[in-house]
This record gives sequence, C-alpha cells and structure tokens, in this order.
Amino acid sequence: NDQVNGNPATPTALDMTIEDNGGLSNLEVNTATGKLKVPAGATSGTYEVTYRICVKGEASPCDTAKVKIEVTSDAAPTTTINANDDPNTSVAKGGLVEVLSNDRLNGEPVTKDKVTTTIDNNGGLTGVEIDPATGKIKVPVTATEGTYEVTYKICEKQNGTPCDTAKVKITVTSDVIHTIEANDDPEVTVGKGGTVTVLNNDTVDGNPATKDNVDISIDNNGGLTDLTTDPDGKIKVPANATPNTYEVTYRICVKGASSPCATAKVKITVTNDT
Repeated sequence: NDQVNGNPATPTALDMTIEDNGGLSNLEVNTATGKLKVPAGATSGTYEVTYRICVKGEASPCDTAKVKIEVTSDAAPTTTINANDDPNTSVAKGGLVEVLSNDRLNGEPVTKDKVTTTIDNNGGLTGVEIDPATGKIKVPVTATEGTYEVTYKICEKQNGTPCDTAKVKITVTSDVIHTIEANDDPEVTVGKGGTVTVLNNDTVDGNPATKDNVDISIDNNGGLTDLTTDPDGKIKVPANATPNTYEVTYRICVKGASSPCATAKVKITVTNDT
C-alpha cells in the first residue's frame, strides 16, 4: 500500500530499511523482494516494527510506516529445488530446447513463472540464452554444428534462492529455424507516386529487417488500388492514387522462403502532391 510518485512502491523504485525493529532482533529487509525477513531464531510474540522507504538511490524524500508482526512458534517451510539432467536433444539452429519439465520446486513441476533460469556454462555454444517467453534454452541461428554440454541454473523466482543446476547435451544440426517479427508502423503522409518505409521496426532472427533478408509484399491494400513494393523494400504509392487515408497490411517473409512470415499494418494518407 506504499507509493512512489503515485505509483505502487516496488523494490526497484525504492530503498527500504528498518527504522525501529520494535524488539524483534535481527529483523532485516530482503532487498530482492522488499519484504521484511523474520529471523529463524525469533522469539514468539507481537512486535511493532517501523520501516523507512526512500526513493531509490536518494537520501530523500523518505517516509516511515509501522506494521505489527506476530511471530508464532511455527517454523517457515524450507523451500526445495531440484534441477535434473535432461536427455540428449537434437535441435536446428535458432531452435528451442525444453529443460524445465523434469525439474521440481517444493516437489511440484517447475514453470517459467516459478523460477529464474540462466545459463551457468554454455559448454562452448556461444550465444546460447534463455528465451524469456518460454523458459526454454534458445540456440542461436549462428551456432556451429556440433554437440555441446550446456549447464543451466534455476532459482526460486520470488527470493532468488535456493538454486540448483543441471546439464543437457544439445546437438546442433545444419537446419535453421528463423524468427521474424513485423510491427505496426506510425501513420505516414505521402504524395502520389511516393514511397513509404516500413521495415525499420521489423526484425529477422532478432536483427533489423532489410530488403536483403526479407521479401515484402502487400497482404491487403486497404482500398489503395495498384499499391506495390519496390526493390528497396518500400511500399510504392501509385501516381494515380486517390487522395485519402488507407490502412494497408504488408507481409514479410524470410528472403527466398515461404515461411516464417509476419504481417503488420500502416496507415497511409495520400495527398495531391506528386
């Protein structure tokens, strides 16, 4: 219920300290979570604790608040985490490797939302990383074919501990799995016969899309008859276009391939200028 500049207070937005532990010796702040950490050896009882929050990295402004903490005789459950070695996996360049399915947190299956996964040792597979959307190991498109023993680490997400590591042997094949992303573009005004650049915010394998790595085509001209693309990868407005605003959908595919592809939209306002 605390705020910084009208927004909910988070560990990344503030520094938190104990102003008065109210007799609860060795009480501390978990800086990763912003929570108060009651020591395992605390004496049962009720304590009124005052804590202070300040804007991150600043000596002011600051504010204090109080919280009553009732410590019971119950011990906090111990968090357990187990990362288990995975079976050998063959994958194309740019592909993903699932490794969490046989790992456990407190005896339950691990998911990307429960743990933080990192590469502990890439085994020589330069550029290997964790895909944040899936929690899987992502093999770079530029990987050299071969077999690599990769070690990954999982940590309980909320507290950053405990952690455990496991290994997986990854055989990278000669096949390539490309990724492509097309993003809607800002509205643009152009004269008859003009061109519209749309590739600037699109990507192929995480790199900028260009006329050299994608094929671009018109997926839906939005009523702008005879709309085409030019050799530079731009949208070409016909010289006889009727002045108006059109919502155009274009498609990009990896150069020379029918997939993967992606589409995006751009609003084009055609003027009488030529």
